[in-house]
Amino acid sequence: MKNKISWMNKPPHSLYNSSFSIFYGLYSRHGKFYPPYTFSPDINLGEFLYNFNLSE
Repeated sequence: MKNKISWMNKPPHSLYNSSFSIFYGLYSRHGKFYPPYTFSPDINLGEFLYNFNLSE
């Protein structure tokens, strides 16, 4: 199977070539994954504050 996969091909979508950011504690930007299903983002504040280095 390893020999049948072409690792030299480009990814199927340009999304995989763009840069991205990771935000700890952000579970959804639209707020519809977890109750109460509001329009505000679903975040865990303790984890989200880890993104900001407050010690500097």
